[in-house]
Amino acid sequence: MGRRVVVDFCGAPRLENFPPPAIPRGYVLLRPHLVLKDGADYSLATCHEVAPGTRVVGTTATARVIDVGVGVDRRVVGQRVITIPTCPGHTPIDRDGLLAEEAIYPSHCIYPIPQDTLEDPLTLLIPSVAAILRLEHLFDMKRVLIVGCDSYALAATLVARRVSSEVVGYSRSYCYSREFGVQKVSLKAGQLFDVVVASGCSPYDTLAALSLARDRAVLITPYYALATLSIPRVFEELRVMGVSLSTEHLATLGHEARSLLARERRSIEKLVPMRKGLGEVGFTSPKPEALVLKAILGSR
Repeated sequence: MGRRVVVDFCGAPRLENFPPPAIPRGYVLLRPHLVLKDGADYSLATCHEVAPGTRVVGTTATARVIDVGVGVDRRVVGQRVITIPTCPGHTPIDRDGLLAEEAIYPSHCIYPIPQDTLEDPLTLLIPSVAAILRLEHLFDMKRVLIVGCDSYALAATLVARRVSSEVVGYSRSYCYSREFGVQKVSLKAGQLFDVVVASGCSPYDTLAALSLARDRAVLITPYYALATLSIPRVFEELRVMGVSLSTEHLATLGHEARSLLARERRSIEKLVPMRKGLGEVGFTSPKPEALVLKAILGSR
């Protein structure tokens, strides 16, 4: 029996034992090393999102491929990989996560990484930063409002600071103001923004912040958040962009994402703490945390 951390529909995560998982066609079996607790886990723990049953948490992981299902090239066995939580056709809500001794994952949602990056917590953020870099053109010389505190909000901060005309955070739910010199604004500010990035926040904060969006503004948010976000008709001209990333995108943008993270390593290491005990993990906060799997699950 293996061990994993799960929620039942939603609510507080718990540790459970589980039998060896069967590997479906097109999937791989992973042995995770570091696991990212992120906005999707927060959404499940706080019941902003509800899974259809028992769901393993853990949004992203560095891992080693230990077996494959039918239809997957066996040459990937032994590879060190990073998982892509927003790859096409999947979200961190509609499938099991990675906080488990062994985890199955779609083979088209993993990407090889060098051995020396397997234990680097910044590697966990590469898919989030690359996903936002895909949308960088939307920030170019625009006024950007960031709502939320998860890895995508952090990534949007890093990207928008270098290309937007102005980037600010929504005062109720933005966490990275002090570290990156980003001003906060409230609903009373009277300012209007061209782009709103909402991720790792409650649906209520997203809807409130949209009152600061210009006509025909762009909303960037994870696809899983759209399922529970009922956008009022008053925002019907809003252009909604779901966050997604394929392996092809990561191949193109991964190096740039890594470089961007490396330049801010000192700040990010303070913002994304390493956790070695399940009781230390802040599941009711959307802030990203790097979880040391063996320590979280306990030694065997």
